[in-house]
Amino acid sequence: MQQKNYSYRVLYSQKYEEALTLAHTHKLIRWYVKAEPLWLSEEVFEYSIELRPMDEDRFMILNQKDCIIEIRRWITGKLLQTFQIPENPDRQLADAVYLPKHQYIIAGGGWDTLYFIDLQTGLITRAYEAQETFEYITYLSVNDDETLLTHSDINMFNCFHLRSIDFENKKLTPAGRFDGDLRCHRDVIKFIPGSPSFVHVWMDMYRKQVITCWRYEENTLHKEWEHRLPMIFHEHTLQDEWRSGLSVDYNIIVGAGQHLLEVASPRLEERIAKHWILPDLIQDIESIPRSGFILLATEKGLIKWDTNQPATRNVRIKLEPL
Repeated sequence: MQQKNYSYRVLYSQKYEEALTLAHTHKLIRWYVKAEPLWLSEEVFEYSIELRPMDEDRFMILNQKDCIIEIRRWITGKLLQTFQIPENPDRQLADAVYLPKHQYIIAGGGWDTLYFIDLQTGLITRAYEAQETFEYITYLSVNDDETLLTHSDINMFNCFHLRSIDFENKKLTPAGRFDGDLRCHRDVIKFIPGSPSFVHVWMDMYRKQVITCWRYEENTLHKEWEHRLPMIFHEHTLQDEWRSGLSVDYNIIVGAGQHLLEVASPRLEERIAKHWILPDLIQDIESIPRSGFILLATEKGLIKWDTNQPATRNVRIKLEPL
């Protein structure tokens, strides 16, 4: 482990065996991670940014001050393209997600709507009708087929929407919605590769209780939602920043506070989960595919974690609707 900076976000390129982390919301740090993480370089911005993945050769920087999406080359950091969210009183850039099969980005959110961005033509199109309103749109996720998108709506309770993606008309059509009973912050939603299921991780407004891995099936979209996996309870102070972390590769890996939970095979009805307690607060998780290793962005920097090592304890999880 390298103890350089408080890391909020981590991206990984298997092609270059490198990672990018975001430290203190404005510092981009590059690491070589073939073995233990090795610090390579850093770039400091004058404004707050976010990192979002694209492919092995490109990544996105979200300039949240000016609502600009920068597409950069991974190995050099060279700026390739820029797109700016259209000017309006509610303009924000809360998140962005890349759709490689169609060469689009869907971005925006916050108090604003979402937009389709055509990477080939540069055309930016509003994805919702003007009369649609939301509390606060954040975390976007798209399935492998690029037919479904989820987004959170987290100003009040843990609500999120599932939308069908209509590329022909550049619209996001309602397909389902979930409303919980606790206020939700800093959630993460990811689809399970090759599956219509997706996983939702979040924490409550007091930052003491984290719901891990609620899994939803496509055939329940117009039925009552099923709550599948358990809660992790984690006491923590309001002074320390931390968020939920989630990785979905062959296994589901959840981070909450100092807790790291690996659930083997997301399709089993009963399973043994590995549970580790780490010395640092987990901010973000990224898988190194087919390796057994994951990268953890923590308050002290970047950790390369071997999920084959013995757990602090093993937890039996039986999946039953609540």
